[in-house]
Amino acid sequence: MEPDRGALIVGSGLTAEACHVLLRKFGWETIAKSPPDMPEHPSVPYMVVDKAALDLMTDVFGNVPPLNRRVNRKIVVRARSGETSDDYGAHYVLSDAGLKSMLNGRCVYSEKAPSAPYTIQTSDSLQPEAWTIAGQRSAWICEAYAKRRDASDSLIFEFAGLGWAFWAPTDSTGSGFLQFVLPTEQGNKEACIQTFRSTRLLQEWISPSGVWLAESVACAPSWRHSLFADQMFFCGSAAMRLDPIAGDGIGTSLRSALLTCAAIRYCAERPIEREDVMEHLNTRMTTAMRSHLRNCLELYSAARLGGAWNSDLVALADLVARLCPSEPKLRFRLVHMSLDRL
Repeated sequence: MEPDRGALIVGSGLTAEACHVLLRKFGWETIAKSPPDMPEHPSVPYMVVDKAALDLMTDVFGNVPPLNRRVNRKIVVRARSGETSDDYGAHYVLSDAGLKSMLNGRCVYSEKAPSAPYTIQTSDSLQPEAWTIAGQRSAWICEAYAKRRDASDSLIFEFAGLGWAFWAPTDSTGSGFLQFVLPTEQGNKEACIQTFRSTRLLQEWISPSGVWLAESVACAPSWRHSLFADQMFFCGSAAMRLDPIAGDGIGTSLRSALLTCAAIRYCAERPIEREDVMEHLNTRMTTAMRSHLRNCLELYSAARLGGAWNSDLVALADLVARLCPSEPKLRFRLVHMSLDRL
């Protein structure tokens, strides 16, 4: 590899592929390696993105994976009050298989990766000493079908029972999936069904099939204590993990890849300014995580779920308080995938 213009990308998936593409666009050499001690995580078969995340995916990769479904309405049902709100912005349902088919072949993986001036880690196990985990909750996903035609053009999010449930259609025929998020200790398939039976709108519009696509996927928001060490940078799910209640996992992963790759390139070109770049990178990532946690805290507090959720609310509030207690000044801006000093 050319001195100071090469990177080893440790991990696989969207963030790793994005880092590969973003560095190669500027003439860098990259090679990817899957971490050998990474445990196998259950695959989430579908994901939902908004227009901003889809546009960002297009900017980075030049194209997008096949879209299973575009929906134009999102309905949110509050728990106790039953208050309903509607959002008519476009959202898009993607399959994990479709995303993998688009990414296939972009990264060159090697079991014996050579040394490189920089390392970007995009996947990591949740080792307790390296992370703060804001609560204990898990997700379950099952196949479901729409009872009403308008459900095929709607996302439905409803607080009920032990947690919350989310419906998304995957095609125009009425097929789709239900995702449940419940406290880990109380969660299981039966608890998911009981939660569904406690819903108001979902019961009326949707019918679960009983076929489970993913079970007990940990989904509490988590934050790595240190985002970089020497020439190693952490981004994507190796830096932060988001609660699915926000629906911005893909967008956040891509933005962290953009920022990390821009920071590495800037450090290589102007090593004397490395300290300023690292401070800016930490500020941007921390601010994004704190904003996410505040959003989660607001949604869960308003739902008044009680019980096991009370300790999760405390964990969310504690992590918000720990992250970036003051507002440090930003030193750079991201312009055309590069850092520009303010």
